[in-house]
Amino acid sequence: MLGTNITEYVNWLASQHPDLVIVEEAGRSVEGRAIPVLIITSSNSQTNKSVIFIEAGVHAREWVSPLAALKVASEVVSSPDLTRHLEWRIMPLVNPDGYLTSWTTVRTTVEEESSCTGWSQVRGCRHQQKFWISLEK
Repeated sequence: MLGTNITEYVNWLASQHPDLVIVEEAGRSVEGRAIPVLIITSSNSQTNKSVIFIEAGVHAREWVSPLAALKVASEVVSSPDLTRHLEWRIMPLVNPDGYLTSWTTVRTTVEEESSCTGWSQVRGCRHQQKFWISLEK
């Protein structure tokens, strides 16, 4: 499932459950792709709900976790008890650029990209460090 399909599913889920699901844009990737977050909760009057936050797809070749996060979202909207006292925030694809690259180019090579000075998504590298991880021999 490509990143565009994930976004389509997120929007479809929201359209099927407008009383439970709101989709917001958490930000944009280095290449300008939207990073959606689903906010799932019932519209009861309780204001101090505990929040469960799930993020997936942080690493480029993390192909299963975005689908697992979407499965959780699907289960949550189907179970009223899970939204009565809880607010769910599910970000199914944190790294859409890396995810798409790993599906459309060499799957065993991952390049980290970040325009955020002084920060690395995964390893805490200095901002000028750029690295490749290759599993091919």
